[in-house]
This record gives sequence, structure tokens and C-alpha cells, in this order.
Amino acid sequence: MIEYNLNRIKDQVDNVLRNHPHTRNDDIALYQRFLLNFYKDHLVLINNSQFSIPFNSLNKIPPESAVRRLRAFYQNKCNLYLPTDPKVIKKRKLLQAEHNEAYKIN
Repeated sequence: MIEYNLNRIKDQVDNVLRNHPHTRNDDIALYQRFLLNFYKDHLVLINNSQFSIPFNSLNKIPPESAVRRLRAFYQNKCNLYLPTDPKVIKKRKLLQAEHNEAYKIN
């Protein structure tokens, strides 16, 4: 199993969310910016504007789920780097309500 330095990843996600506000609304944009900023040496340029992750690099970069969870941690627990798009705010509130209902303990 691959082990990652969670504190380092946490600092990296913090950096991206702080410096690139559009990533607060979109986990894909967040992960792309995260990889470009901190793991570019594990990416392959496939044309002038697109990157790819080779299979042999997958175990060398943090998974998208870790980055997504850290974004959620900052937004939901720390009340930092909140979404800037009202549609995203509304959608996430609805999803949270659905999860709360689904996992409600009777």
C-alpha cells in the first residue's frame, strides 16, 4: 500500500484553494491544478495543452479522492475556501441533506 504524507498534501491543497478560487467550485479543476502545481514531473504532455498520467505514476501521486476530501474538510469543518458559485453552494447543500437523511440513525 502506498503511504502519503497527509500533512504535506493538506498544505498543498490549502495552497491551491487559497491561490486559485475557481478550484473551490470544481473538484476536477482542483485536482488538475494540484497535479500541475506539485506533481507535474509525474505527468506526460500528450499535445500542446493536455496532460496524461502514465500508469506507472499512479502510485506516486495522491489519489483524487484524498484531494476531494481535503477540500471538503476545509469547506465543511474549517469554513474556509468556500465555493464562490451559488449553484455549487445550493447543490452541495442538497447533497448534504440527502446524505444526512440516508444515514440518519433511528
